[in-house]
Amino acid sequence: MEVVAETTLGTTFKSLLLIAAILFLSYSGFAQMVATKDLTNSIPKDTSTEHVPAASSYMRQNTENFTNCGVGIRNGEIVKDVPEKLQLEIVNVEPNLVYDGTTIFVTVRLKNRGDRVILVPWDTPPVKPEIDPKTGFERWEVATIGLKMTKREDDQKYRILKAEANLAATPSNRAQHLALRSGEWVEIKFKATIECFSTESWVCQTLPPGGHTEIQARWSEELSTREVDGCDKWSGHYASAAAESLPFEVV
Repeated sequence: MEVVAETTLGTTFKSLLLIAAILFLSYSGFAQMVATKDLTNSIPKDTSTEHVPAASSYMRQNTENFTNCGVGIRNGEIVKDVPEKLQLEIVNVEPNLVYDGTTIFVTVRLKNRGDRVILVPWDTPPVKPEIDPKTGFERWEVATIGLKMTKREDDQKYRILKAEANLAATPSNRAQHLALRSGEWVEIKFKATIECFSTESWVCQTLPPGGHTEIQARWSEELSTREVDGCDKWSGHYASAAAESLPFEVV
């Protein structure tokens, strides 16, 4: 009887190990890196005529009026039944020793922490916009990675850095998107400069000397639109997804 009990116990233990291994392998099949994108050699383009805004997502222009015609900006947010759960992480910054004017190469990881499959823009701009056949209005998707530099001792002051990280997609073009299942992630490498991208004082704040310098990344997705109604022109920016990384310390 004792031998039978030991054999049964051993068989049960092995079965549990087998089940655990199967579950682990099943999970590992989903929790993995599925693609990389290297934007370090991309040539910055004047996208003003290519339908993809190059400005950082941290800034927006004000409405301007000309005589009887108007040129304006419409901002908004796309509300989804189930919000996307994105996680952004700075994986590496090279060189780690930075000073004003330094060119750095940043690698970030974007991960799907939700349960549903999500699509992210994955083409290099410019892309052809989707055109409404009735109105002629145009729309396209944009994803931008912005960087800001702060001091750990005073994170209320920051500088928005010059970064060259833009992705885009035509909404109806599946080939220009990348699907991320639950637990999957992508890594994107891009170039940036330790230099404020604007002359605006609220964007380019003076950081206190000394202390610990940190860089933080932000992923922003939006649906961009362009509407022409007679001589009135409207540009729309409708936020659809966002994620912000934890600070990454540099020297």
